Amino acid sequence: MGKKDQQQPDGKKLFSKHLKAFLKRHRLTQSAAAAAIGMAAPTFRARISKNEFRSDEIKALKDKIRLDLPQDGSIECGVKANQQSELLIPPTTLAQALRNAEPRRKALDLHLDRFARELASLTEIMRNGDYMIVSSSSVTPLEFDQTASPALREACVKAINAGAVLIYIRPDAEYIHDNLTRLGYDNLCSTKEAKFEVAQFRAKMVELLCARFNWEKASAQKHVAEHVLHFESHRSPFFAAGFSMSMLHTKDEFNEVIRRMTIRVPGSGRALLQSGEYDRFARRYNTWVIDVLENNVKTDPEILPPIIEALREGGLAD
Repeated sequence: MGKKDQQQPDGKKLFSKHLKAFLKRHRLTQSAAAAAIGMAAPTFRARISKNEFRSDEIKALKDKIRLDLPQDGSIECGVKANQQSELLIPPTTLAQALRNAEPRRKALDLHLDRFARELASLTEIMRNGDYMIVSSSSVTPLEFDQTASPALREACVKAINAGAVLIYIRPDAEYIHDNLTRLGYDNLCSTKEAKFEVAQFRAKMVELLCARFNWEKASAQKHVAEHVLHFESHRSPFFAAGFSMSMLHTKDEFNEVIRRMTIRVPGSGRALLQSGEYDRFARRYNTWVIDVLENNVKTDPEILPPIIEALREGGLAD
């Protein structure tokens, strides 16, 4: 990309370009920067893509990660254009637009919170020998998001304390590169960001294990490392951008396997599926998960074989 692509027609550089260069220079991931200012990673990536950071967000970046901006005005922030255009909107019209949008925003927040609580109610009853598998290419798992319902994180730590295993599958570098070069889609979670999100979640689970169940820190770290697993995969039909899928593998009081699938869709929507033995979608998802784990057995030779065997129970594997 040449210098002409790095600048606006008036010679000013885009703020997003400057921010990307700063993060690269200081070896910071976008997820790390987002976490520093309390913003979800997908929202942060969208801000960079559109060059539309608000003034308070830019100030937070300056304060939290010590982002430097030249004083000569050579950086063009997308927020300036937004503020100027807002001044053209009559105050009464803007106020009405905000009032009209508020019910929808509250409805989406309520919908997302309800989904988090539904997932928490399923997760907190998990025990030793139970598993939750989550796959996503661009959506941060709800339990990773600091702004999500605390009930879900509490449910996760209860499950981990009881011996349940949480498995997260994200795209590998090859998949991300293919989407960028073939489709021009650059909003997928990078491998560095995915690893950072898992590391942050593990640290939170260790903290909660020590606080809620009186674990020693060293023991909690070892336990979490064995019960919160992260793997990468390539060319999966379950990596649709904007969607997140998960499967909960549990057993009832008669030791019968129960599998439930949840699907998060764009716009905070979701679908909850009760997956039976002959459910075609659940069978395909389960088979794909087994393939991913089998490809990683060498990295976890003691942990993965019993998980793979458990996932084969009930006839869902092709």
